[in-house]
Amino acid sequence: MMFPPGKEGEYLAHEEWRAYLHSMYVKQGVAQSPRLVPFAKALPPLGTWRLDDCRRSYGREIAVLVSVDPWRLVGTESDSMGRLCPDLCPDADRYCEWMLQGLAPPPVEVLETADGKLKLQDGHRRQMGALKAGRDLLAWVSPTVNADPGSRHIEEDPTHWGLTFEMWRDRGRAAFEGSVFLAALLGQELRIEPAPGL
Repeated sequence: MMFPPGKEGEYLAHEEWRAYLHSMYVKQGVAQSPRLVPFAKALPPLGTWRLDDCRRSYGREIAVLVSVDPWRLVGTESDSMGRLCPDLCPDADRYCEWMLQGLAPPPVEVLETADGKLKLQDGHRRQMGALKAGRDLLAWVSPTVNADPGSRHIEEDPTHWGLTFEMWRDRGRAAFEGSVFLAALLGQELRIEPAPGL
């Protein structure tokens, strides 16, 4: 696993990522739909860590870019049978076709829940496209950890929070306590590629 960087400047800034992503869909000042135009820009390498710009109670949250099995993601826009509403199916079919052509859509946004599930926040149509294509999906995963490790009583549940740069900087690996996602990644090597120069 590639651990989070220790210096702020080694993270991809969230706003920088958003601007880079949106620049793909603006041509000569005219916005295009990302559901109709395949993504064709270079993506950050697996193992890239992104730093949020917003400072909250425990600092600025961080997320890591990984490849995930779309079946592991818990979606919220599908019905009890795991199907999208009919209005969204054409978009999922387009994503499937693009993936079968070897194109990678932008990473989805995923939040680890307190019980270790990977909850999809944004990218349900991309998930369905990946399921149909039989492909893994790139995802920005925000790990959830125990906010105050060691400071709780035995009978109380820990407070959970998204892993922040400040937690990592101050606690090192102890900051990972409570994250099923990070525990699963420990010891596994992520494929690291040259940075595309965002």
